[in-house]
Amino acid sequence: MQKRVYMNTEDRKYTRAEAASYTGKSVTTLETYATRCFQILPFEKIGNRTYYKKSDLDTFNETRP
Repeated sequence: MQKRVYMNTEDRKYTRAEAASYTGKSVTTLETYATRCFQILPFEKIGNRTYYKKSDLDTFNETRP
């Protein structure tokens, strides 16, 4: 299995489970944000996987309790 290497840590993409751990929210909560069109947290779909950029997660953590 190849390990991802990022030149800029702001470009790092987190899986939904990693993003949930990073933000302190549950995987279900992030899934709800993505599927109910809340536009709270930007995400990117690649195939059937959902990814979140570190910079977006940092902004989310700063603006949400």
